[in-house]
Amino acid sequence: MRLTLLIILALPYMVIAQSPVNVPESGCEPIGISTNPDSYDNPYDPAGIKKWDWRISNYTIYLTNQLGTPGVPVTIVSPFFDQSGNPNTLFLADAIDKDFKSEDGWELLYQKFGSENQGTITPYFMLYNKYTGVVRVFVNIINSGTFPYTVGGLQITMERPDPVPPGFPLVRQTAVLNHLGEYTFASDQLQKDAGHFTANYYENSGVNNNYYWLYADFTTLYDACTCGLVGDWYFHAGLLNNLGVDLALNGTLTTMVDANPPNPTQGTSNGFFGE
Repeated sequence: MRLTLLIILALPYMVIAQSPVNVPESGCEPIGISTNPDSYDNPYDPAGIKKWDWRISNYTIYLTNQLGTPGVPVTIVSPFFDQSGNPNTLFLADAIDKDFKSEDGWELLYQKFGSENQGTITPYFMLYNKYTGVVRVFVNIINSGTFPYTVGGLQITMERPDPVPPGFPLVRQTAVLNHLGEYTFASDQLQKDAGHFTANYYENSGVNNNYYWLYADFTTLYDACTCGLVGDWYFHAGLLNNLGVDLALNGTLTTMVDANPPNPTQGTSNGFFGE
């Protein structure tokens, strides 16, 4: 069994040109957006409606049991300050020097916490580091104790579901995930099925405080063709009863580096690096 949330994210500044005419020879001029809460500057949002400070310790979300209905305000703890023991985000919460600062490259990519007029069932937000290309995703499982699962996970992909649900939007792909397939390819060799899944803990079925953060970092590549069209990403957040990993290694064992003394014969290793 599994519980799955599909997040469709359209990014106007992460796009791929379908033909050379979409990209000026001089390249694309920077838009100049800054989501820094201390110096917010967004020409597409002059009134600052989308301004949000992810660095605060508590977030206000607006919950509903049915999409399209008014939301009820609820306060939850930021994953950067959550000391509930959630192993997915504890290293972020324990850090004295928080890894979320705008001066270190972090920008707000997307946030959906609902509103008084229209609540949300699953709040989430995403940050992007303009220096490292990392997309950092946080999804909050509300009423987490009601879901008897053992594993959580987040997936990023540009691949459409199969079968495609009625009315599902067209995927407009870029090469920013070209390294997440079976092989890594250059940006001019678009890999349409590239993606990555990150498993999360879901300890005690998430009953620690009735909300539970899932978290993942996804590294993206640079695609020079980033103007002319809108690109779509798909994020899947899910809870599972079990998760299996199949690992196959091909080669010949020549030396047991963790043996005492090292043994230049075939054998079995006692864990990784002798653990």
